Amino acid sequence: DGLKDGHGKPITYDRAYYVGEQDYYISKNEDGEYLSYETPGEDFADFLTAAATLTPSHVVFNGAIGALTGD
Repeated sequence: DGLKDGHGKPITYDRAYYVGEQDYYISKNEDGEYLSYETPGEDFADFLTAAATLTPSHVVFNGAIGALTGD
């Protein structure tokens, strides 16, 4: 069906881009160091605690820090 303008008419384009944002909530220990885990899912309880703050430890776009800004 494609993209449409504000009046519902099709927009022509050569390319379309998708910018994806991901927020990561990685827990830290008492010394402020990021925790690591042996298996996926082992961090679930710690993740819930970190995510409840709504303050991500990392925010990336298109899968990498600086992917859009070149930082």
